[in-house]
Amino acid sequence: MKREVFCAGVLMVLGLFLVQNLGRKAENFIPYQTDISVPTAQDLQQRVPAEYRRSGALLVATHPTTPPTVFLTPDTMQLQGREIDIMAAVAQLLGLKLYWVNPGSLGSTVLGLASHRYDIALANLNVTETRLKKIDFVSYFDDKRLGLLGLAATQGQVTQWHDLCGLTIGAGSGTENATVLQNHSRDCKQTGAAPITVMLFPSRPAGVQAIISGRVPYFLGPYEGVKAMAQGSHGQVVLTATLDRHGSYVGMGLPRQSSLTPVITDAVNRLIELGIYQKILGKWDISYGAIGKSYSNMDILNSVSAQNDGRVIQ
Repeated sequence: MKREVFCAGVLMVLGLFLVQNLGRKAENFIPYQTDISVPTAQDLQQRVPAEYRRSGALLVATHPTTPPTVFLTPDTMQLQGREIDIMAAVAQLLGLKLYWVNPGSLGSTVLGLASHRYDIALANLNVTETRLKKIDFVSYFDDKRLGLLGLAATQGQVTQWHDLCGLTIGAGSGTENATVLQNHSRDCKQTGAAPITVMLFPSRPAGVQAIISGRVPYFLGPYEGVKAMAQGSHGQVVLTATLDRHGSYVGMGLPRQSSLTPVITDAVNRLIELGIYQKILGKWDISYGAIGKSYSNMDILNSVSAQNDGRVIQ
C-alpha cells in the first residue's frame, strides 16, 4: 500500500492557496499518515460540488486524543487512526486532498463547522438531535460500546449500569458519555437508588490521573479509547467493565445543509461495498462498531429508531 505523508512545507503552501482561493484564514495544518490507497471513483468525483473541485481540497477538523480513533504519533507528530484512514479513503474516492487542523476541543469543532470554518470534521463526534440543529452528520461507526477505567482493585465490581448508582464517575467534558451518565443517574433516582455524581474532565489523560489520585473511582469513555489508555498506563489503571448502550452513532460533521453531505454519504457506502471500510476497522481492532450502511442527518437516528435505553439521545 502506498503511504501518504504530507510534510509541513506542502501544507504551508496550501494554506496560502486556501486563503487566496477560498478566502479562509490561514490554519496550522497537521501532517497525517495512512496506508490506505483507494482509486478515484469517477462517478462520485463528478458529483463533488464545483467549489471543492476547483480547490481540490478539504479542510478537516479533528481533535487527537488516544489510539485508535485519532492520535499523534510520538516520534513524528503525525495524525493516525480510524478517523484519518476513513477520511483519507473517502477523499481518495472523490479525488480530493485533505488538510487537517485541530480546533482544540469538541465544542470548538462544532462551532467551527456551524460557522463554515471547516469543510468537515472527524473527532469521534456522536450524532445527537441537539447537534443536528447546528451541523450535518454522516454516520460511519456504531458507538454502542463504552469502557470503564478504574484501579485494578475495582475490577469486577461493576457489571451493569445500575452498579454505578451512588458513585462519582468521571467523563470527558462536552462528550456524549457525560450525557449517558446523567441519563442513568435519573434512572437511579427513579428506582430509589442514589444518583450518579458526574465529574467532568478536559481529556481522558486527566481522567486517568483523577483515578490514580483518588478523586474518582472510575472514568467512562469510548471503549476503544479507554482500552488504549489502560494498555498505555503500565498497570496504573485497567479496563474494569464494558457497558453497552443502544442507538449511538459516530458521524462526520459538516456545516448545516452542506452541499458535500450527499456525496460524502455515498462515498462511505462505496467503501462499505468495496470492503475497504471493514478493512480499516479491522486494522484498528474495532470491527464490533461496523455499520452496514451510512446515513445522513435525521436518517441516522430514524433508521434504527436511535435511542439510548428508551430515550432519544439529546
